[in-house]
Amino acid sequence: FALFLFNKMKDSPAAEMHHREAIRIDPSCAVYYYNLGLLLNHLSSGQDPEAGRLFQKAIEMTPDDADYNFELARFLARRGDVQGALTHYRKVVASMDEDADARNRVGCMLMVHQRDLAQAEPLLRRAAELGKENVVFLLDYAACCDALGHGEEAFRARRKVHEIDGFSEDRSHYLAMAERCEECADFVGAERNYRAALEHNRRLEERRTQERAALGLTPSPADVKNDSQQRSELHRRLGKFLRDFRTGFPAILDETQRHL
Repeated sequence: FALFLFNKMKDSPAAEMHHREAIRIDPSCAVYYYNLGLLLNHLSSGQDPEAGRLFQKAIEMTPDDADYNFELARFLARRGDVQGALTHYRKVVASMDEDADARNRVGCMLMVHQRDLAQAEPLLRRAAELGKENVVFLLDYAACCDALGHGEEAFRARRKVHEIDGFSEDRSHYLAMAERCEECADFVGAERNYRAALEHNRRLEERRTQERAALGLTPSPADVKNDSQQRSELHRRLGKFLRDFRTGFPAILDETQRHL
């Protein structure tokens, strides 16, 4: 019922109350702690320490559960605990051999934070294979190949990205990369991609303006409104990131910057 309240009715306070009541009635059920952790994590954008404690409690009851370990790993990474995140992502990889997402995250963290390219490369390669047409996985693998000096393999991965659907020209690519960087504690990479999305959006607006001018057209009120809304949303997301992460973890940022 708590999940219904949140998913369908968007009633967060009522959902939280019912989740807590479920734990009170049956404190031995791991999934109740996990579900409350998911709710608090969502409401706080990963900033509520109680969510981490709830995921940990669920794992204490069911140590090998892939979902519980995955969410705790994401939570720890977003808070800058690289070693803790790696520990739990690796548990997911160990329990779910075909989990492309977990493999990609472990590989990214090894590449960005530990500069362990030898271990990162097979993880990122397998994630790209399992993910089929996931361009984020392909681009992460290409970055690792570049760092290893495997230029031909990097070129093949990037060529596949372009073959998929021209995704590299879509600003959502930058947003997806920014979100993935956040969840791998790569805050410098996240900021770079959020700013790239803004710049890409600016160029698209500029190009549309030039195309209209060449045809003697003026933008409709709907076009102006749509451009403004997209621009505002990108600025909002960058601003939220800077507030939640960049200012919260300056030491981590300095350390990451030294490795770039």
